[in-house]
Amino acid sequence: MLAGLYGGFMVKCTRNARSLSIALIVGVLSLLSLFPLAHSAQAQSTAAGIVGTITDGTGAVLPGVTVTASGPALQVPQVLSVTDENGQYRLSPLPVGTYTVTYELAGFQTLKREGVQLQVGFVAKLDQALNPGAVQETVTVTGESPTVDLTNPAHSVNLSVEQLESEEQAAPAPVLRVEQAPRATATDCDWS
Repeated sequence: MLAGLYGGFMVKCTRNARSLSIALIVGVLSLLSLFPLAHSAQAQSTAAGIVGTITDGTGAVLPGVTVTASGPALQVPQVLSVTDENGQYRLSPLPVGTYTVTYELAGFQTLKREGVQLQVGFVAKLDQALNPGAVQETVTVTGESPTVDLTNPAHSVNLSVEQLESEEQAAPAPVLRVEQAPRATATDCDWS
């Protein structure tokens, strides 16, 4: 039996009680160490990203291009990456939102792509070609962001609340959602 002074009170405990306390502390610490992993897994499943390859006008890859993404969804002003020796870059993970992506390399026109829309789990593939030009030249491309995620085999369709409410009476809910998806019909699904 062990005895000790704790908070002004004499405490007596047996060797078994002490072993049980140590095991309980180790168990609680082990469980607490899993929480960051669970949070990381959740962030990976909801995060989005932008990847691509940068080339020049002849199709040769351009290493060293600074690729910068900025947008209101970021908690910092911007996120940047530099293309590797294969001209490839990756901006990931990014929160869902709309981004402006800028491509810069000395001796080439700066290219700015606005309105790149990222949704949950979507990885946009933005390959760009930079043209030689003066250092101060900037080309701004405004248009639709890519609608196909080539890096993820899963497909999703986002329906607005208005779409769901307006067509809710027209068809049963599962059929409505499937038929709204590109190239899908209700016969493609097994409802059993």
